[in-house]
Amino acid sequence: MNVRSWKVYASLGSLAIAGYFVLPLHRLPLNVTYDAIGLSSAVAIVVGTLRRRPRAFGAWLLFALAQGLFVAGDTYLTVVEAVWHTEPFPSAADALYIAGYPTFAVGLLLLIRARTPGRDWAALIDAAIVTTGVAAVAWVFVMEPYTRDTTLPLLSKLVSISNPIGSLLLLAVASRLLLGTRARTPVFYAITARALAAARRRCRVCGAVVGRHLCRR
Repeated sequence: MNVRSWKVYASLGSLAIAGYFVLPLHRLPLNVTYDAIGLSSAVAIVVGTLRRRPRAFGAWLLFALAQGLFVAGDTYLTVVEAVWHTEPFPSAADALYIAGYPTFAVGLLLLIRARTPGRDWAALIDAAIVTTGVAAVAWVFVMEPYTRDTTLPLLSKLVSISNPIGSLLLLAVASRLLLGTRARTPVFYAITARALAAARRRCRVCGAVVGRHLCRR
């Protein structure tokens, strides 16, 4: 993407995001808008990668694939809600979300390798400290309650735990990227912010039967 195309896309995207939060739309139009914004970002990454051919070519394609997986999960839930007026759990959306975490993480690892070919032990240790602290809290307050819930089937427990684990994986790799010693560009901060945004995908308890639903908003 050239500079003009990037500015046009950023402007339109900003307007769409503002409209999503401001316009008094019903749930279905909001969900469709949300999914369309996510899909457009995946397409923009692919187009920009193919045209610019960055050094970390594979990393950017993996970012686009991960974003596509997240959007596919969101779109599945949008269709299910619109047609059957329900949010099944576990569902195909969970599988898509879970697949998106390691895909994004591998992309980040490739980006880190392209930025710092050697070993940055200081950044690695700092990232491990951050992740360990957050993991301890996440286990006590997020994951362990699911393991003790006797009303949840085994599959529901595994899916419920896998989402926080995926978030911790992204947090660990994003922390390693953020704490590295190389120069930080606007793109660097954008990728780190997107990784952290993906890492904060949460699950919420929603009834005694299914235990929880994916929190998309």
